[in-house]
Amino acid sequence: MIHDWLFVQHHAHQDNRSFEEVRDIMMEGVRTLMETKMCKPDRLAFDLIYAGIDSFVARKLWGD
Repeated sequence: MIHDWLFVQHHAHQDNRSFEEVRDIMMEGVRTLMETKMCKPDRLAFDLIYAGIDSFVARKLWGD
């Protein structure tokens, strides 16, 4: 949810965080959920989420 809010804030010119900062905030949240067992720890799922968030499609959406 924080990641999505930061994305909206970026497009509203209300936040100056970089794509990489927002990506890393999202991944820190996922890591924390897995480490605290709030969701199943799964390295493959973590890597796939990262790949999607760091993809050229995500970067294009960030820039548009």
